[in-house]
Amino acid sequence: MQIYKSKLLKKAALTCILLGTVPSVIVGTFSYQKASETIQQKVDEGCVSQLQQVQMSVETQLASTKKTLLQLIESPSVTQSISTPKSGLEFQTFYQIENVINSLPPTSIPIYNVSLINIEKGWVIDKTNIYGLPEYEQQNPSVKDYIKSPQKAFWNDKAKVLDTTGETQTTCVAVVQKYKSRDGSYIGTIDIPYSSFRNLIKTTKTPGITMIINSEGNVIFSGQPEKSRAFSSKMIALIQQDGKKTGCLNMPTGNSTWNVTYIRSDYNQWFYALATPMDELTRDSKTIQWFTVLVCIMLTALIVLISLFISNRAYRPVQRLSSVLKDETAPAVPGDEVKQIENKVTSLIVNRSNLQKEMVSQSQKLREYFIAKLLMTENSADFIDSRASLYGFLSPPPVMAVMVIQPDPFENTPYKESDADILLYAISNITSEIFADHSIIFTSILDEKQITILSVDEEEYKNEVYGYAGQIQKTLQRELEFGVSVVISRPVRTYKDLHKNYNECVHILQYKLLSRKSITFVDDVNKQLDLNSVYPQDLEKEILDAVQTCDRVKCREMIHQFLTSIFDVQSNRCVYKIFLLRLVVNLVILENHASKDLCRSESEYIRQIYNMHDKDQIEDWLENTVAESVIQNIEKSEDNHLREICNSVLDIIHKEYSNKLTLETCAQKLNYHPSYIRRVLKKEMGINFRDYLVKYQINVAKKWLVETEYTTAEIARKLQYENTENFIRCFKKVVGCTPRQYKNNRANL
Repeated sequence: MQIYKSKLLKKAALTCILLGTVPSVIVGTFSYQKASETIQQKVDEGCVSQLQQVQMSVETQLASTKKTLLQLIESPSVTQSISTPKSGLEFQTFYQIENVINSLPPTSIPIYNVSLINIEKGWVIDKTNIYGLPEYEQQNPSVKDYIKSPQKAFWNDKAKVLDTTGETQTTCVAVVQKYKSRDGSYIGTIDIPYSSFRNLIKTTKTPGITMIINSEGNVIFSGQPEKSRAFSSKMIALIQQDGKKTGCLNMPTGNSTWNVTYIRSDYNQWFYALATPMDELTRDSKTIQWFTVLVCIMLTALIVLISLFISNRAYRPVQRLSSVLKDETAPAVPGDEVKQIENKVTSLIVNRSNLQKEMVSQSQKLREYFIAKLLMTENSADFIDSRASLYGFLSPPPVMAVMVIQPDPFENTPYKESDADILLYAISNITSEIFADHSIIFTSILDEKQITILSVDEEEYKNEVYGYAGQIQKTLQRELEFGVSVVISRPVRTYKDLHKNYNECVHILQYKLLSRKSITFVDDVNKQLDLNSVYPQDLEKEILDAVQTCDRVKCREMIHQFLTSIFDVQSNRCVYKIFLLRLVVNLVILENHASKDLCRSESEYIRQIYNMHDKDQIEDWLENTVAESVIQNIEKSEDNHLREICNSVLDIIHKEYSNKLTLETCAQKLNYHPSYIRRVLKKEMGINFRDYLVKYQINVAKKWLVETEYTTAEIARKLQYENTENFIRCFKKVVGCTPRQYKNNRANL
């Protein structure tokens, strides 16, 4: 499919898909969450409603039971027996009370027992028998608490009573009512077993477990006692910890989670709880979840199909434009089709602009090439006339001046030889700024020189051109701290004469050694050169003698006189170079004799000679490079010999420091006079023999004091001192403390 080949189509389709699917997913998620919350809310409300029904049923029956007990106590048969003692109680009275108890109206809750307790007379009657109060207290220990309680009516939801056999104990909820008259007081109780509450709660097939919890945290009733026994204690703890009247909480137990809904009764502080597995509660939510996911998937698939169709239709114009602008030979451009179209259009605009600039630049380069060709080669008049009109030059031309500018030597300047090209371009820029635009015909850099051709007034030729040249020199000196030499041609009236006049200027620079920062007119140069120059041999001998004796002052003076004598006579440049080469070769020969080896290649000197054109530059080079190198090699050969003597003396001291070593014995070993050894040590090292020997011995003593167990006396004896006091005095003089003090100080570090 085309979508796999096009980045733009992929982006468009993906954008449409995201714009369609993201809102649908958000709406589906929101709808699912709201539906789940609504279902959960309905479930919680249903649980609360179910618990309220249970609470109402239980509390209604408890209230009815309490009312029945009150009717029993206030019945005539009971009130008449309040003053009757147990010993005088007749059968008829017992029978009447028993009939009243047995004739109580039926209730939904099965009653375990009904009893009347006569506190003053000490007897108790229930449904089956008559007892003495002490005997009855043994069967029902809670009776003592009933008697002591200040309340007239109350509940006891943790009462435990024995059956008639006295063997089985049953947990009950006791309804207690006290009655007091002037004849006496008694207590009526109705015991309701926990199991009796099952009749009040309708059993359903729902997975929830209904439980009733008394105020003490004990389970009175559970719809599924076996199942709830595993988590009832944890559930009760969570409910009591929650501390609310009505609440709903989640309780994890093992591998499952239960939703617990509870309410607290204000009637008797009991809790009514309904525990339901979360899986059952979320069953409907999961159905909605899967339905929502299915709808989102179907909607997403529909959106994808629509997005692909719309993207493909929208992409067709871009595809056609991209195919039109596509260049098969050009390298692939990263990005989609829109980016490629943008790059292509931008490239076309830039290429057009560059082409226009290139045409202007090429036209200027052709003009420069034409003038450069006129300078470098001789051309026919027809060629010059045709090209001059083609490149926009005036015909006939104005009076022109050829100005050749050459940088002076780099000594004593902040520049190096490697900066020559940069300086030439700086000269060219400054020249263009100084001259008026209408006066410049050509400016360029040729053969390490800056060439400028300008139109001038013939009547003021020299003054005008000389002013320009001086302004160039001053500007370069002020801005760049650099000097140049300038040669100016004769007035040029035709383009054909440019070649001749340019060569004359170059000839002057090549064959005449000019001074620094000079401005020279070709007409002012004396063309009659003296070719009979005589080599100053006597000055050369003085130079060689001064070098051989290492007399630098005399050497500089003789070199200056030598150069003055050969440059005072104007001659051919080749003669100057031959004279200089002869002097340099003789100096190199002298250097080779001193070093016993060829220290420098003559070819390097020859190359430097032919690259220098300034007298001051040559003089500085001869003094500081050539002559100084020869003198240093001569001094080095002598210094090496003296250094070998010093090293031999030091080697003897280092090996025989523990002997009675003297300057005389050392000189005898080296076959030199002691005075000569003394002078050599003083000149090369600035020390005398005795001082160095003592310092070396003291350093050895310091090492022995730290690293060995030698005493001061033993060290003095090993170093050949006459006595220990002399050694201590000498040690203190060199180190600043006694040997013992030095050893203690080192031990404390």
